[in-house]
Amino acid sequence: MRIVFHTNTIEQKMGGATISTLEVLKGLVERGHEAAIVAKNAALKKTFGIAVYEEDRPRAIKKFYSWADVVFAMRRAPLQHLKEYERWNVPHGAAPIYTVYFAHNVGQPFKTGYSEGDIDLVVYNARWVQEETGWSGEQIVIHPPIFREKYLVSRTGDRITQINLARKKGGSFFWEIARALPEKKFLAVLGKESDQVLPKKPPQNVRVIGYSREIRSVYEQTGGLLMPSQGYGSQHRWNDESLSAESYGRVGVEAALSGIPVIAYPTPGIREALGDEGIYCDMQVERWAEELVRLSDPGYYDRVSERVKAIGERLNPQEDIKNFERLLLEKVAEAARAKPKQHRAYFDLPPPPRVEQLPEMSRSKRYSVSIPDNRCTRFIVGLLKKMRALIYSR
Repeated sequence: MRIVFHTNTIEQKMGGATISTLEVLKGLVERGHEAAIVAKNAALKKTFGIAVYEEDRPRAIKKFYSWADVVFAMRRAPLQHLKEYERWNVPHGAAPIYTVYFAHNVGQPFKTGYSEGDIDLVVYNARWVQEETGWSGEQIVIHPPIFREKYLVSRTGDRITQINLARKKGGSFFWEIARALPEKKFLAVLGKESDQVLPKKPPQNVRVIGYSREIRSVYEQTGGLLMPSQGYGSQHRWNDESLSAESYGRVGVEAALSGIPVIAYPTPGIREALGDEGIYCDMQVERWAEELVRLSDPGYYDRVSERVKAIGERLNPQEDIKNFERLLLEKVAEAARAKPKQHRAYFDLPPPPRVEQLPEMSRSKRYSVSIPDNRCTRFIVGLLKKMRALIYSR
């Protein structure tokens, strides 16, 4: 397959949604498929081993959409080009055979302006997101691919860490916990969002570091991970614009691989990611402080650490990507067979030749010959007609 991932931005700082989609794409490339990334704003020329192209609309979109069997998209804008593509109606190649939208929060792709007829398949990152959204078109769930070798560390530290201090991630709450436990050492890792909560004078027990793509170095310093992310709650619907949620909880799973205990607010996504192995607290500072003090007991810490490793044992990202590949191959072939003329490139077929039928013979034995209509063959056909006329005139 040839796959184009069409997105808004490819930058140095990437969120979990983009990373998860790129992991799926990379997994398919490693299984022998071709891929390209097209972004409206591209700060990188290559990421995850895949070439990145800055969007030059509409020329680049024509070029890449003509080349692609499958288009991946997420969030806003990109799939809108599919509708524009149909309106162009010019002979620059077939539209993509199959379109896949990666949804990473409740309400997508409704929230981004699409209906079931615009997209062939929606891939949800969590079951609860799928259920809450209520999309009636074709859909599957693929949990964010998390590969053990990228995140597992042989040693861990003693810092209590929070990765991303954005408001929706509980950035303000983190500082309350740090101030409540001045004897504990904390690590604050800034995220990609612009609304990072950072006091002018952080407490002395907190080390602050910038966004890091070398996340293993963070886990090597970490003894416990905090996830006070905000959630929708079961009573809310996706069209409640005042709310923002943690749809899965990727960093919690990454930390769990190395046996790092995770204390979290029980959003539906985090509970789906961590299961019964997570430590859950309501948004009362005292409860979080109590759990962190309990983790100071080596015996209790070791029991929690061993328990949390079970999260990693449930992961099988390679099998998830293999199953996704199998589905795509089946669906792409099915769509191509349904419109073989439109998707001729999928079958590597040349354009069908124009055919010209020779006049019937005057003898009893009649036959006709079909040949491609081009300048050379037309000359030969004319010559044969003249020879035949001379023979029959004798």
